[in-house]
Amino acid sequence: DGDPWPGSTDNTHFGCLTDPAAIWYSGRCTGLDVRNIRQRESGEVDVTMNWIPTTIPGLRVTQPPLGRSHREAGDPPVEIYDIRFEAADRFGASWIQVFFTTNPENVTVDPRGANYVGMARKDQGGIRTYDMPWNITNLPDGAYYLFAELIPGLGDDGAEASSTQPRSGRTNAGEGTLTVDQVAAAEIRAFGPDGVLEETAFRATPAQDFEQAGVQVGDRLVLDGRSDRLALLRTISAVEGEVVRFEEPAEHVPEVVTNWHISGGARNARLETWRTRAINAKDPVVWEVASSLSGAIEGPWATTGEPYTSPGGEVSFTIRSEPVRFNCGPNGDDPCPPLPFEGGDTFTFTSTGVTAVSPPVRITDGRIILADFDEDGDTDLDDYSAFWRCIRQSGPGTPPPQQICLDVFDFDRDRDVDLADAAVFQAAFTGPR
Repeated sequence: DGDPWPGSTDNTHFGCLTDPAAIWYSGRCTGLDVRNIRQRESGEVDVTMNWIPTTIPGLRVTQPPLGRSHREAGDPPVEIYDIRFEAADRFGASWIQVFFTTNPENVTVDPRGANYVGMARKDQGGIRTYDMPWNITNLPDGAYYLFAELIPGLGDDGAEASSTQPRSGRTNAGEGTLTVDQVAAAEIRAFGPDGVLEETAFRATPAQDFEQAGVQVGDRLVLDGRSDRLALLRTISAVEGEVVRFEEPAEHVPEVVTNWHISGGARNARLETWRTRAINAKDPVVWEVASSLSGAIEGPWATTGEPYTSPGGEVSFTIRSEPVRFNCGPNGDDPCPPLPFEGGDTFTFTSTGVTAVSPPVRITDGRIILADFDEDGDTDLDDYSAFWRCIRQSGPGTPPPQQICLDVFDFDRDRDVDLADAAVFQAAFTGPR
């Protein structure tokens, strides 16, 4: 009786790291992640379905590892918090850039790099988990949300540079195709190990012709220095052969540039599933467009045979009415006229780009203290009183009425405060400081 979800063991999560696990017989992760499994009194079961695409780059910033930030030696010492995220691609050529924001509705990247955390490159295909150090020493008190930009690498067939293969609905009455023409995801223009940084300019060593490499105004220059824990990020304002320039002077110029890269600047896409649905059977057919993140788009809608671009520039595609049968004509081997689309016909596909934000990370006095409800820099009996109030109003599958209870005490992110969270709270208890 402990095997089903949730079962007698209150098993609320099924994914690639659970037991049993959502993996193929080959041992590779399927990408399926089911959370918040809860049973109603009627017997029905509610779940939250997540999908990490495994045929194109996909990325999810997971809740950072449970624990405190840690002080690292240096002059001056820095407070580091390790961020954990999962990345998926086929060929292992994608790059991930992580950022933070104090507004979960705002995933804008500061052109000066003020909200830049770091960058990682996948060196193997499939799903991999990464930890990234985040220097929080000088960040003001508050709640911070992490998000990431996924930069597709060029796979063996370029499949990771755009989207999944669009799929037509199983009950489609009409025949045709949806072709993705463009996804607003970044690409690496150039990268290398060494370079020279001036106040408002950068040149690579050995020299590289940035114009020939396709670097453009608006692209982003990211630099790592030997003595810098946070890389420098600047938006390029001019490209002059072997030199790129930016308007903002570089603070904390590293003595030696140990790694650099330039990525495309136009990134409006987000990791999301797109659905188009025919709303009439006339000629031409009009298609409603919807996003898994922002819902139905009010308009303009797509029209069969005409190129379509979403209002935010996230994706462009064209729906065409084309025959798929070849049993017509005198000999039965000619293409047949396409069956016309009808209302309710659908196409779906997933695009890549900017991830959704993570759960909040709370910073107090330049440190992260787990379960610090009153934000006084420790986890003591005052926080225990708050935890007790929250757990009395919650429990397995029952969210507490106050969102702050979930923000501070829902450590396993299953949308409730229960005994599993109590165990983590006990381990985090510091007493007054």
